[in-house]
Amino acid sequence: MQYQYFLSNVNSHLWVLDETLICGIVGGNKLRKLEYILNGKNPKGIITMGSVYSSHCMAVAYWGIKNNIPVHLIIICDKQHENTLNKYPYLILCRKLGAKLNFISDEKAHDFIENYKNRYSDFLWIPGGGHTREGLEAYKDLFLRILKDNDELHVIDWILLPYGTGTTAFGIVAALNELNLDIRVIGVSVSRNKERCLDAASEFLEKSEMQKLLINDRFAGRYGRRDDYQNKYFKKFFKQTGIMADPIYNIRSIEYYYDEKLSNGLIINTGGTGNLYL
Repeated sequence: MQYQYFLSNVNSHLWVLDETLICGIVGGNKLRKLEYILNGKNPKGIITMGSVYSSHCMAVAYWGIKNNIPVHLIIICDKQHENTLNKYPYLILCRKLGAKLNFISDEKAHDFIENYKNRYSDFLWIPGGGHTREGLEAYKDLFLRILKDNDELHVIDWILLPYGTGTTAFGIVAALNELNLDIRVIGVSVSRNKERCLDAASEFLEKSEMQKLLINDRFAGRYGRRDDYQNKYFKKFFKQTGIMADPIYNIRSIEYYYDEKLSNGLIINTGGTGNLYL
């Protein structure tokens, strides 16, 4: 099955692709990636990782209970986050859906994950954020479909989205390269600096294939931080599009959109609906 897409033309200068509409609160780009990552697979169980805000972990927990497969989540956080579990909507839902939650600090995460994978060697390991070749292919195929269906998009100048692990952006770049369209993909990093973003990109794309990718890292190191000033961007975008941008991921690209006064492009609302309840 391929999830449908929801594309709207806000005005002559702006299109929006709203990925949150594909499956309610668990919808978003992470669920579309899982559709490809798990296609044809029937694992005994799944192990994956994410932060306390992770929509990827939520999508995996949803997929697990839907298919009667156990899910073990490794949540990277400090002790303060672990002790205030009920403040994080996605973690509440993950636990309600039967996922096993393991909390570990960032500095201890690598060894913990390797030991955990060895302990559950018959489970499928999915990297955080769905950072896989299949995740890239999900968005390559989606944008080949969108651009085939909507000739009007061939003349836009940019596609803007929040940038986490990057596979969503990589897939879009791959589609644009295949169609030889002169459109930039602007990824606004919600956490990593540009160097780390490019390192992650190099796992899947050659340098020559990344010419259409522009990474902005003005928010590097501020992941999870919420500031009162963001409310003006939230309200402005809601009035313009009817979409409520989540405060962790998408609000960063929306802030960039207004600050840079962009025009003639497509914004992707990637997900994170549950974080609206923070």
